[in-house]
Amino acid sequence: MKVSEILDDIEQTVEDRTSGRIKAPDRFVLRDWLSRELKRVVAMADWDWAVVYLSPLIVLQASKRAYLLPENFGSNFIRWGADEGDKYLCRLIDGTTEAFLDYESPAAFFGNNHSETTTGRPNKYTVTSRPDGRRELQVFPLPDTTARTIAGAYIPTDWSLEDSDQMPAVPGNSAVLKFAVLRRIYKAGSPEYLDAVAEQGKEEVKLLDEAARSRKAQIVPNIGPGLANTWDCY
Repeated sequence: MKVSEILDDIEQTVEDRTSGRIKAPDRFVLRDWLSRELKRVVAMADWDWAVVYLSPLIVLQASKRAYLLPENFGSNFIRWGADEGDKYLCRLIDGTTEAFLDYESPAAFFGNNHSETTTGRPNKYTVTSRPDGRRELQVFPLPDTTARTIAGAYIPTDWSLEDSDQMPAVPGNSAVLKFAVLRRIYKAGSPEYLDAVAEQGKEEVKLLDEAARSRKAQIVPNIGPGLANTWDCY
């Protein structure tokens, strides 16, 4: 589903539900609200559908330690699901050979004298911030002249949607986002508002249940101010 299609659906729903009494805001406002609600839902749990995998993410250069990460990169890569939980999905690709890079916190990384200038095949990494807020990947040892790339999977922290964009594959055909935006449109306390809040809550419960079943474990949502009103309806 494209962003334009869900926005069309929202506008039509407002028109039909209120018989034209309420008009949806312009597309710029609707897109902004949709982006904000997507960001909020993504932060609720570690969703498989929100994962972005890039290969190559980085092309290593000889003797270069720090590499700029995407603007929407968070604190780290997602965890690999087939170990004890101590590895992240950050792979070093060397021709036909792939291997995980071991993560170290910035304190451990630089405390272990990883700032030395010896070159070789990188096997460790950390993630740091630049003064402008952008995230960087730091590797050890410094890469030698062998051609290598890094691939990785992460969950974006920012979702700035445009009409022509494809929506992420949110289960339920993004219904949770539709009702979240409708809640913003309707006046608080009105019948339309209360219905939208209730439907949003139902869709969020469905999402969390599906995520829990897929991992055979319970997932506890991060309940913040924006979500508290939703659960109040139950």
